[in-house]
Amino acid sequence: MTVSSANSNLYTTPGAVSSLAYTFRIFQDADLVAQTILAGVVTTLVNPTHYSVVGVGEYSGGTIALTAPGIAIVTACDKAIVYRNPAAVQNTSFSYSWQKPSEDALDLLTMEVQALKAQMARCIKTSALDTTTEANLTLPSATARASKALKFDGSGTVVAV
Repeated sequence: MTVSSANSNLYTTPGAVSSLAYTFRIFQDADLVAQTILAGVVTTLVNPTHYSVVGVGEYSGGTIALTAPGIAIVTACDKAIVYRNPAAVQNTSFSYSWQKPSEDALDLLTMEVQALKAQMARCIKTSALDTTTEANLTLPSATARASKALKFDGSGTVVAV
């Protein structure tokens, strides 16, 4: 099986819609996150209060069917996003000894993903709804930032002042 590089769908001013599509495979409802932004405030939609998921396991993706409260939030928003965020666990266990190398490889990949998620949890990140394609959050050099504070300039780039 191959895995598409697509892992999110962004909607600009979606308006009055009853569903939002996602174009990537998920294994369970909890693998999806749906968020909106209105006047700079990010709202994470909650399943099943705001939506239900259709198409779990489908290679081409599916849709999130919005409930009445979900429709109200999405209708009023500036942007909406649906993205894949699966738990970093490996639940497959192979029963034959000749399959052990495959299980070990999956275990190693899962450990690597868990390590990356732990590192990312300690990082400054932009919102998934941030429209900048390449946010520049790279810190200035140690010399340039010595005895200074960090701030964001008019374009959102980190600068030392």
